[in-house]
Order: sequence, then structure tokens, then C-alpha cells
Amino acid sequence: MFFEKFRQKCKEKRRHLRRVENIKKLSIDNDVDVAVEDLAFVRIKISGKNNFVKIGKLSSNTCGKISIKISGDNNKLIIEPGLYVARNLGILIGGGEHPNFGFVHNCSCVIGKNVGMEQVSVFTYNSNSSIVIGDGCMFAFGITLYHTDGHPILDYQTKKIINKVGEMNIGNRVWVGACATLLKNTKIPDNSIVGWGSVVSGKFDVDAGKGGVVLAGNPARIVKTGVDWDACGANGYVQNEI
Repeated sequence: MFFEKFRQKCKEKRRHLRRVENIKKLSIDNDVDVAVEDLAFVRIKISGKNNFVKIGKLSSNTCGKISIKISGDNNKLIIEPGLYVARNLGILIGGGEHPNFGFVHNCSCVIGKNVGMEQVSVFTYNSNSSIVIGDGCMFAFGITLYHTDGHPILDYQTKKIINKVGEMNIGNRVWVGACATLLKNTKIPDNSIVGWGSVVSGKFDVDAGKGGVVLAGNPARIVKTGVDWDACGANGYVQNEI
């Protein structure tokens, strides 16, 4: 038993040293900043130069994996402190060796403070696009943020691209239910809720100080306004008091 534990510790130490060495290699052509103690949860692969990756200290409760792949130059990924990942967070910027996608440039992805995620996939295949996730958001499982259409849609007469990709903006304290999909250029206001299995596309606005909205359906629409929510079910909800 002693020798088995000793071998396991040696194996984990070798893994850790490989992770540290990988970050050093990535940092030759890019600026990569990850807390050493969080490397066990983070995998980063970068093809390109002058990319900026900064991951703030993860939540102490994080037990899932974060997988990041960037293909291109001058892209930026910032994860503010306090991120909690229960299962998996996958972030894909650019399509790498894919023949129809390839390298992208000047993309930005920012995840705010104290965000909780169970299982989320984030994609963008378009240069000069941006994704902003506000502070205190909560994401369930099976969620996709697909900030692209994958392929161009053209005006038949002019052949100009009509499905351009700009900014996806998820406000502060947005709760996204399981199996929801958020499509390109989506804007969701603060304190809002996205229902289970919804497909969200478009910009939804509310007056400041009047609460968030509930979005549900495919395509998602506003089904309730003036809402707020609490992540802690222990604050009376699970008791189901009447």
C-alpha cells in the first residue's frame, strides 16, 4: 500500500511538471497566465502567436476540467477569479486545421467573476468577434454557446455576407438552464433566466431596475418579465413552504 501511494504521488508530480513545462512553451509566443495550483484542472493548446490567456484563481470547489484551444493570432481569453466548473468547460476559438474554418484573429472571450458552470461548450470561428459573460452567472449542463454560424450566408444578388458575427453578451447574474443553446450575437439582460432546452437568438433588453426576463422556447421568447433568482436553494426554496 505504501509503495502504491508513493508511485501515485510520483506519477502526479510528473504530470504537474509536464503541465508547467507546457505553459512555459506556450508562453514563448503567447502570454499565458494560470495559477500553478490550478494546472491540474486546465488544458491549453494554442496554434498561433500573440494570444493572451489569463485565468484567475479558480473556485476552491472546482472539480471539473477546463479545455482551451486557440487557433490564430492576437486573440484574448480572460477568466476572472472564482470560476467553478463541476464537469467540463470547453472553449474553442478558431477551427485549427479544419478546412472550412481555420485560424482567426482579434477574438475576445471574457468570463466574469464567480461564474458557476456544470458542463458548457463555447465556440467562435470568426475573427474580430467577442463573447462576454457577466459576473455571477450560473450555467447547468449540456449548454452550448455557439457564437458563429459555421459558414457564410450570402445575399443572392450581391454575394455579400449577411450573417456577420459581432458580440455575444450575457449580462450579470444570468441563469442558463440545462441543454440550452445560445446563438451568435445574442444579448441577454442582467438577472435573467434561460429555460431548459431553449434556443436563444437575438437581443433582449429590459428597462434598468425592473428585473430580468425569462426566455424559453425554440426560438426563445420572453415569457415573463420582472424576475430575479437566487442560486442557493437552501434559502427557503427546498423546504417548499406554503
